[in-house]
Amino acid sequence: MKVLKYLGKFAAAAITAVIILSIIFSAYYLVPVRVDNPEKNTDYKWEPNAVWMRMEEGISAGKIDANGFNNTEVTDDPDILILGSSHMEAANVPQDSNTASYLSEMLDGKLSVYNMSISGHTFPKICQYLPQTMKAFTKTPKYILIETSATDISENDAQSILNHDVPKTSVNHNKFLDLLQRLPFFRVVYYQMDGGLIKKLSDAGGTGNKAVDPSDKDEAETEKADETPYNEVFGYLQDIQDEYRTKIIIVYHPTEQLNADGTVTFPHDASYDPFKNNAEAHGIVFADATDAFEERYNKDYQLPHGFINGKIGAGHLNSAGHYAAAKTLYNAITDAEEAKDADN
Repeated sequence: MKVLKYLGKFAAAAITAVIILSIIFSAYYLVPVRVDNPEKNTDYKWEPNAVWMRMEEGISAGKIDANGFNNTEVTDDPDILILGSSHMEAANVPQDSNTASYLSEMLDGKLSVYNMSISGHTFPKICQYLPQTMKAFTKTPKYILIETSATDISENDAQSILNHDVPKTSVNHNKFLDLLQRLPFFRVVYYQMDGGLIKKLSDAGGTGNKAVDPSDKDEAETEKADETPYNEVFGYLQDIQDEYRTKIIIVYHPTEQLNADGTVTFPHDASYDPFKNNAEAHGIVFADATDAFEERYNKDYQLPHGFINGKIGAGHLNSAGHYAAAKTLYNAITDAEEAKDADN
């Protein structure tokens, strides 16, 4: 009897603790659950109309739109569709401080913008889903903007894109696990474990980020990339662009390197030239945000990645980075619109 009484008190205490911790952690990491996407153009989407709050990297809050993506409202048949990873999904910044919002302001109502970016959707995955994405709208968007922070494309990547078998992020259908995911405390614990908490605790004396001598060169810069997979992928993108009469623009945002002399550089590896050259050769616009990043740093000393509660110059795009990316895209779209007018 005493054992049952003890277990009852323990259970009551545990439940109370979880409730209290969930209330506390709801401001730190309140993330919607993943649900199936009936349009089949992403692995998943977020639970529609769900509220989110995050403080683990950046300080932000917002509400998922009725379609399950990070927008203040749904835009039916947008002129401009943004596709990307968690960088462009932008859950680390307020909803009025992301690329989609800034770009919409710059366009001043001339073209409508909708963001369908979602965590885990890297360049190969976005490319794989493009045919389904094109069919998700009654009217094909005039511009498809694809975000990427990497330019390397392996033969395996190319074949996965062409065969539409890029590994998929699964959606949980277990009701018990779904309940646990809705409790902020358990969601934070999972997030920390998945982010390598155990490894970090076991690694003693990590060096972390440090300044680098700008004269140091990555050995990868001297290697020559095989251009075959680049040609295959951009040929595939060109076919989609021609079939649906849209314009694909790829915005590339490199990671910065803090140098010992106080300067910042944005190094490119051996895959940069094959990626850029093959994109342009197939009629795909390659919009490099490097110049906009450098201008922002030289003028306001703002780095495009990192937050006050994270690492400097690392992690996701911050509001300064989103503004620079939006400016890069605005210039690319403006050039494309002027080219259209000249042809007409």
